[in-house]
Amino acid sequence: MEPLIGGPASPFRLGNTPAPSAHPMDSQQARELSDFSFYKAVNTGEFLSFSEFPGPLSAKALSSPQRSLLIDIWGHLFRRCFDDSVKITAENVNDEVPRLFKEIGYPFPISKSAMLAPGTGHQWPHHLAALSWLCELLIYENEFFYQEEEAAEMQAARGDLVGRMFAAAYPQLGKDPQALRAAVLGQLHAMNREAEATQQQLQQQLQQRQQQLAAVEAELRDNASLMDSIEQLKKEISTLRCRIADTRAEISHQESLAAATEAERDSLLLQQKTAMEEVQKLAERVKAQGIDKAEVERIRHDVSRLREGLSHRSKVADDSEKLRIAGQSNRKTLEKRMQLVQEDLQQLQQQQQDEQQQLLEAERRHLEGMRMRETKQQYQQQQQQLQHLVQQQQQLLEQEERQQQQQVAAAIEELQQQQQLALQQKEILLQQLRSITETKVAECAALEQQLSELTDLLGHPSSEDSSTH
Repeated sequence: MEPLIGGPASPFRLGNTPAPSAHPMDSQQARELSDFSFYKAVNTGEFLSFSEFPGPLSAKALSSPQRSLLIDIWGHLFRRCFDDSVKITAENVNDEVPRLFKEIGYPFPISKSAMLAPGTGHQWPHHLAALSWLCELLIYENEFFYQEEEAAEMQAARGDLVGRMFAAAYPQLGKDPQALRAAVLGQLHAMNREAEATQQQLQQQLQQRQQQLAAVEAELRDNASLMDSIEQLKKEISTLRCRIADTRAEISHQESLAAATEAERDSLLLQQKTAMEEVQKLAERVKAQGIDKAEVERIRHDVSRLREGLSHRSKVADDSEKLRIAGQSNRKTLEKRMQLVQEDLQQLQQQQQDEQQQLLEAERRHLEGMRMRETKQQYQQQQQQLQHLVQQQQQLLEQEERQQQQQVAAAIEELQQQQQLALQQKEILLQQLRSITETKVAECAALEQQLSELTDLLGHPSSEDSSTH
């Protein structure tokens, strides 16, 4: 059986950290210490990743796996445990998996009914425990075989050393012991010089690798600043999004203010229209009355003429009274004349009252006309003021709307440009970081492997020296 995990690079030996794999676990969620199922799933996933499991793995997938994924996992582990002839398929999984677990000594039996739905909540913990046990068995087996291989390599190195010493001493057997001793010492010194030269070369290579590793670590530290830049860009993106939201809210607020201003403008226009209608009605009333100053003067002239006539009649009446008093002989004639004069006087008084009423009515109409003219002028002035005010408000609103629209458009355009620039910078930085990280991780892995090999090679000469002494 081929080795499962290669020597000191194993993550399950001496507390080493896991090596990178093609399908790393993608869950970093915290769990409580009592959640043993989670830790079993994590350990199983790490072992599968390190043993080059061909399929994708994740903590979420192992929390409730599909039947097809479990078939692939069982096949991968049992091929590592036995050989490549083991085939686990959907047709034979219900029979092969319980049989193979029983064959390798799993202490708990697995029934065929448990294989019908292995990924369900009540069956998966039992299968997870079996997989974790199988992974631990493979780790233990790998550690045992690695120790045997290491011991065999040390034994082969000792045999090679003894063979070279025997080949150097064989020509001097049976001859002078000093010559034999000199030949053996010469061979030992030559081997020591070779070992020292090899050790010096390895030491130089180790120093070079350490320098390269230090340079890589420095570069990785420098690359850590890229993460800060990315975080800063993320914060700036969040800030820009907040500013965009604030700008949109301000735009909505300004739109509501514009709507309120338009409603106020419509109300003012309606008031203006109502005032104009009232002014038009008053103008029609004034026009219908037809009273002017000339007519009033004519009425006053008629009144004064009637008053003069009344005074003349009164004078005539006085003369008649004097005639009545002066002559009693013509009494009947005077009484008749007096009666006529009284009738004329009553008619004149009635006519005077009518004319006074007409004059008062004319004066009242004249005053109403004057008041209506003044009211009309006031309405016209108010109308002009309202029109001027409405025009000013419309101009101000239009100017403010244009300025706000320009400012909002400029702000939105600037924010969009900044957001696009930030996203482009973020993508560029992420790509650079990914490429640099992948390159450096690969270089670190190669350097660690070379350092491990150099360390192993440096360890052999020291063991040879100790065995020689």
